[in-house]
Amino acid sequence: MKLKVVEEKEKELIIEIEGEEHSFPALVAWALLQDPNVDFAVYDKEHPLIGNAKLYIRTKRGSPWTALSKTVKTIEEEFKGLLKMTEEKEKKGKKKK
Repeated sequence: MKLKVVEEKEKELIIEIEGEEHSFPALVAWALLQDPNVDFAVYDKEHPLIGNAKLYIRTKRGSPWTALSKTVKTIEEEFKGLLKMTEEKEKKGKKKK
């Protein structure tokens, strides 16, 4: 995955995400919207099969980079929790056999 800054302002950021379809940018946009400092977050992909997704972020307060960093860390923690749970279930499943 490559990120390219398309536009950057004090409270707005547009990033092009190369090598990703819909799942990843949709997850990031949704997670950004959970942050009370984020005013607007959405992704767009002009054509479903070609081109790159663009992530649009606008904040009420603070930097969009700060909001994005906080969001990525939150997603990472959620996935770590999911991984831990699946590993525990997998270990329990192997012990039963």
